Amino acid sequence: EMAVDLEDQDWLDMNNVEQAVFARLLLQDPGNHLINMTSSTTLNLSADRDAGERHIFCYLYSCFQRAKEEITKVPENLLPFAVQCRNLTVSNTRTVLLTPEIYVDQNIHEQLVDLMLEAIQGAHFEDVTEFLEEVIEALILDEEVRTFPEVMIPVFDILLGRIKDLELCQILLYAYLDILLYFTRQKDVAKVFVDYIQPKDPSNGQMYQKTLLGVILNISCLLKTPGVVENHGYFLTPSRSSPQEIKVQEANIHQFMAQFHEKIYQMLKNLLQLSPETKHCILSWLGNCLHANAGRTKIWANQMPEIFFQMYASDAFFLNLGAALLKLCQPFCKPRSSRLLTFNPTYCALKELNDEERKIKNVHMRG
Repeated sequence: EMAVDLEDQDWLDMNNVEQAVFARLLLQDPGNHLINMTSSTTLNLSADRDAGERHIFCYLYSCFQRAKEEITKVPENLLPFAVQCRNLTVSNTRTVLLTPEIYVDQNIHEQLVDLMLEAIQGAHFEDVTEFLEEVIEALILDEEVRTFPEVMIPVFDILLGRIKDLELCQILLYAYLDILLYFTRQKDVAKVFVDYIQPKDPSNGQMYQKTLLGVILNISCLLKTPGVVENHGYFLTPSRSSPQEIKVQEANIHQFMAQFHEKIYQMLKNLLQLSPETKHCILSWLGNCLHANAGRTKIWANQMPEIFFQMYASDAFFLNLGAALLKLCQPFCKPRSSRLLTFNPTYCALKELNDEERKIKNVHMRG
């Protein structure tokens, strides 16, 4: 269609480049449509790879980076055109996220997660977050087709599915946690995150373990099911291991646990400090979680494990949560700390509050 519209014109200009980009994104195999614009017989594999990139989210990010670079190099009279090209990458990425169903054989949200993962592992995460910040801003301004939470929830679904199968000592886990650390620092995404982690049944303690935050808290070196050692990756044959081998494995686990607890602590701290809204939501989650799991301390809970695992979160969940909460308490634990004066001595007397009253009075524990 474009060829017909352009007639004898064999170049793109600012009047038709937007249409050209949209048409390019709809191609199922763009590598088969490459046109060499130079007379050189030497293959430029890098340019062919970039132009023929099949994953459209990665393609748009690469276009954003190239346009950003051009902005620093072009003469002043061409600067508006370079800026317009940069803006086109952002607006098209917004369109891709708002209407992913029109792009055949493209899992847009998987591509977004993979791009962030690659950026963290390749040490260019700041470049990707700069791109994402502009895309997020564009999405917030245009919520007619889909709301911003509707765009982000599939991303969190993917992270939940991937993280739940990871182990404490897998390096990949910490890359995913870094993605979530960014999300808990980004005000718009963090609001979606704290809504996303709310359990379907807040009165069931075990349901908190199935949320994205709960799946993270449940990662541990402990047995997933007490007494069941199958598929457990630690100390499988202690009787046949030397003391030195056991010490090495213990040190390795401690090292990963320290890093793991630091990430969880930072996530919680980010949400507490980001805004009053995220602070209220994460404190409500913690208060409701502790209240729903209060029964796990009763004597009968240990005697009836089949009921325990249906009703309450695991020991691993609470060991990790306890470690993160202890780190949050540290600033208040110094002798003669002035922070102690910030405690409300009437906190325990405040009962039967509705959600709005809890938010105003900053009370989230339940009796």
